[in-house]
Amino acid sequence: MSSECLHYKCLTNTQSVIQGMDLTGIADSSVRILSVPTNRKADLADADRQITYPCVLIAPYGSETIGGPEAQTDDITYPVMVALIDQANQAQTTNLARNLYWRERLIDKFQYNAFGDAIAGNNQTTVQPLAVVDPAQFIEKDLWVSGLLVNYDVVQQRRTA
Repeated sequence: MSSECLHYKCLTNTQSVIQGMDLTGIADSSVRILSVPTNRKADLADADRQITYPCVLIAPYGSETIGGPEAQTDDITYPVMVALIDQANQAQTTNLARNLYWRERLIDKFQYNAFGDAIAGNNQTTVQPLAVVDPAQFIEKDLWVSGLLVNYDVVQQRRTA
């Protein structure tokens, strides 16, 4: 059923777009879809139990927004969290420019972009920036964590139950 699930299509589209951006230093295998955005080591480890930083985590986040009905369609916004995670090593400036550049590129890529047939009825995406750097993660977990919310605005045909 995942092929019919629009929210899941938004997640996989986000992953494909980010993998195609050639963000130097982020391996395609480090761009992952999860159920919840987390930095638990068990969730970040690959099949060999290795954690590769930097990485990008993609997950559903918050709640969908449903707009006013039109004839046989609904306007639905599907929220997708994109989190950049890198080792901080308690260094305030090491990799800061690179990581901020990745964030800027992600904002540029997803702000007001249409993805056509990738998601049926997708009009466009918008970006809601979250914390540029999460201080608690930096201090307590020694991780540089930055978040964006990519909202997929979809005009969706109503489905019968």
